[in-house]
Amino acid sequence: RSTDADGDSVQYQVYFGEGKLTLVSTQSGTQYTPTGIERGKEYTWKVIAIDSLGAKSESPVYTFKTKPNSSPTVPKLTFPTDKSQIGVEQVKLGWDRSTDADGDSVQYQVYFGEGKLTLLSTQSGTQYTPTGIERGKEYTWKVIAIDSLGAKSESPVYTFKTILNRPPEKPNLTAPYNKTTVDYKMVTLIWNCNDPDRDTLEYELQYWEKGSTTKKVTTKTTQYTVRNLQPDSTYEWKVIATDTYGAKTESNVQTFNTVENRPPSRPGIISPSNEEKNIDPKEVKLKWNCSDPDEDPLKYDVYFGTSKDKLSLIKSNITEKEADPGTLEHGTTYYWKVTANDGNENTVESEIWEFKTKPKVDPILLIALGAGAVGILIFAIWYLGI
Repeated sequence: RSTDADGDSVQYQVYFGEGKLTLVSTQSGTQYTPTGIERGKEYTWKVIAIDSLGAKSESPVYTFKTKPNSSPTVPKLTFPTDKSQIGVEQVKLGWDRSTDADGDSVQYQVYFGEGKLTLLSTQSGTQYTPTGIERGKEYTWKVIAIDSLGAKSESPVYTFKTILNRPPEKPNLTAPYNKTTVDYKMVTLIWNCNDPDRDTLEYELQYWEKGSTTKKVTTKTTQYTVRNLQPDSTYEWKVIATDTYGAKTESNVQTFNTVENRPPSRPGIISPSNEEKNIDPKEVKLKWNCSDPDEDPLKYDVYFGTSKDKLSLIKSNITEKEADPGTLEHGTTYYWKVTANDGNENTVESEIWEFKTKPKVDPILLIALGAGAVGILIFAIWYLGI
């Protein structure tokens, strides 16, 4: 700060410029920050002190140079490495971040191509994933780091090759285990398979009963449920995996056996109960129960008649477990039986059951009721068939 012998107040005129001095400020303070300063330039400046009565004293003229702009450090390419071979799914360009001695922000220009380099991206990040990469091709790339003032540093040019398409790995059949026995109604075939290039895979499942026609199923999953196979049979199966480029790999052939079909249970009577008597002929409904251990749908044949040895088929291939025998006579003994078939050549026959309808009431017997207890007893014996 200047002093004034007379105690006058002092102002300062600041002159500044690149070559030519220009008055840029008149102020009482002793600091000034010029604007628009550029790197690598020479500037001159001086200060004139003026008291309140206009008396002046002038400083010498000073010059200084600003430091030139520094380029960012050269980007170090990290992946893919030079002259490497990689799968197309691995192509993601990566490099280390450049530093800037001046603290400037840095952008990266990414050049990439098959032979000829083309600017694909200007970005602040240090990774870039190019599109349209093909198998069995050679690609080149480089990165240029640029600071906010345009200073550049360029990486070396790297090349890499993409690996030719590789076929899927051999499918591994995991369930059912080879030569095991499974339920013929439903079996889930399971396998696993990988592709070294991470391609999406499609599978053709082939299965067949030994000596029969092959059945084929196409799927993108690694399991398939097969239903309604033949019981007590041997099946073979395999899987063919195909990648998106058409390369195929075939699994080994494995076998499995299906269990034998078990016959239905023997039909059991529900009503009328066996040897039941005095049944109203108008209310007879034949009912039975039956089940199948394999849960096969059952069909029934119903035989009926007045002679055990000459039963007639009155219902055929019915699915209900009851049947109407039709019009029946009073005071008659009837016989019946049921056969159950599971559709797999298994037929089971019930025992022969019997029942007796009540007799028709004779008006003459009503007179006997008047004979007292003896008459009532005679009527009961006759009516009930005792």
